[in-house]
Amino acid sequence: MDLNTLIHWLANAVNRVTWSTLLVFLCTIIVILFCKIIKFLFQLQDKRQQPALPPGPYGLPVIGNLLQLGTSPHVTLKELSKVYGDIISLKLGSRKVVCVNSFASVKEAASCHALNGRPPLYSFEISSYGGRSCIFSTYSMLYLHNKKTVARALHYSLLENSERLNFLAADEGKSLIAELIKNEKQPVNPIPFIKTTVINFAFRMTFGECHDKNLKAELQNLIELSVDFLENSAAGNILDFMPWLHFAFKKQAQKMKSANDTLREFVRRILKDCRDNKENTRETSVVSAMIKTLRKNALSDLARQLSEPEQEILRDEEALLTQLVADVFAASLETVAATLCWSIPFLVWNQDLQQQMHDELDQQLGLQAEGPFIEDRAKLPFLQATVLELLRLSTVLPFGLPHFAMEDTFLSGYHIPKDTLVMLNLWAANRDPKQFEQPDKFNPYRFLDKSGQVRQDYHSHYLTFSGGSRRCIGGSVAKAELFLLLGTLLKNVSFTPANNMPDMEGNFGLSLRPKAYKIYARRRVAEPVPSS
Repeated sequence: MDLNTLIHWLANAVNRVTWSTLLVFLCTIIVILFCKIIKFLFQLQDKRQQPALPPGPYGLPVIGNLLQLGTSPHVTLKELSKVYGDIISLKLGSRKVVCVNSFASVKEAASCHALNGRPPLYSFEISSYGGRSCIFSTYSMLYLHNKKTVARALHYSLLENSERLNFLAADEGKSLIAELIKNEKQPVNPIPFIKTTVINFAFRMTFGECHDKNLKAELQNLIELSVDFLENSAAGNILDFMPWLHFAFKKQAQKMKSANDTLREFVRRILKDCRDNKENTRETSVVSAMIKTLRKNALSDLARQLSEPEQEILRDEEALLTQLVADVFAASLETVAATLCWSIPFLVWNQDLQQQMHDELDQQLGLQAEGPFIEDRAKLPFLQATVLELLRLSTVLPFGLPHFAMEDTFLSGYHIPKDTLVMLNLWAANRDPKQFEQPDKFNPYRFLDKSGQVRQDYHSHYLTFSGGSRRCIGGSVAKAELFLLLGTLLKNVSFTPANNMPDMEGNFGLSLRPKAYKIYARRRVAEPVPSS
């Protein structure tokens, strides 16, 4: 058909159109448009009625907001909360993430049952050992069973047995002091000595004295492995959020897996050694308490509620015991070691507060040869308050471990969809100006009441160990250990700055550790201070 023919056909067609046909056609168009407008208005109304998601910054394609977080994500997210509010939506790689940054909202999130899950991340999969871990495994009946087992074992072996903690702190404290003051005229980097002390303390606390005494080299290797794990946790985070990059980070991923496998194998071998030498096994060790508690809990009502796959895990006592003991052993290392490493820079920067601690120890303990002991806590409120302030201000695990929305829920009015990864910025919460006056200032007095005693509600005024069902099980043990070791140090040693004051910024990894520093450590002799 040529152009002329087409024009002729159209002209004839127009001539055949009647006014009634045109009216029907126009009415039809109007009805269709009216229906579309009504549908659009209903959709708009539905959209408005849908619960609001938290606001947040726009991200780049594929990688989302990962680059925006920088090398100090805990600080970056605290600053972003000033723009977008306490609860922020992010896209980290392929995962939708909500970050909670204020004290009140973190407490709310930690107490929300729907957010008690653990996300299916690469790093968690290699750490949970098939769901046996009570740290990395998601919320389930098995998790509740394992948490109860660990909590009771810690309570029976340590919190009800202060003599054991006192003995370990005094013994390991002597070795630490000897290393620090070996050459008082030279500045010393205390970090490696503190780490060795804490790992020895954790080892003896967990396994008792049933092991071969020639394990120093192997313990040192574990320290180096923990450093490898922390240094490669950034790569682990990339694989958690962009798993398709696994090919580019095979070496780092293998180091993370190797660190986990080596720790489990180490624990498995020491457990065997303990069982083969029962006459040397201390009844007060965490291991002996764990074995008893695990067997007792296996007959409990909670155990009978487990699914068949969970029952199968429970029946393999060796594998479950190995992982739970590894949880306790590993968890007792980094928090205590990093906090103790932070304590000296804070005291060097605050010489007047250090002197007040010396005075309290001298006045209350006098020339007492050893100590302080757990039973001295009531006499040493300033030392207790200093430990609490160190835990608050250092917050060595800035995000704790991420939570996971097991179902749709709400947080401060915002909708949190199922399968959302939720990060609790504990570091920001512990520096929330709405909760703490001068939050960046090191001030132990914030944990003391008007009579100079530790506030009865102190536990509700810091979130270092998170909260709710996922609160760190070993928090009470960590506080006791820090009280004993820090008190032992300050009773015997004074710390002063070297050429440069310690840097207080810290290095971010899985934990927030202080940068390497040097100080002068000098022996001091206690002198009783007259009561005012």
